Amino acid sequence: MVSPSLIVVNTNMAASCVTMICTWLRCKKPDAGKIFTCNVKNVIQVRTGEQGYDALLDDVK
Repeated sequence: MVSPSLIVVNTNMAASCVTMICTWLRCKKPDAGKIFTCNVKNVIQVRTGEQGYDALLDDVK
């Protein structure tokens, strides 16, 4: 069993990312997976409390 992955992209990139992922991962197995698209209202970095775009930035300086 493979654990689920989560990918968050800008709205402008969503369609091309879905197409690319489907092309790379397409196979004839019935359990190949599914892609769900939805709007993300907010992101919160639990450790720092940062929200929005800043919460997505890498912590490593």
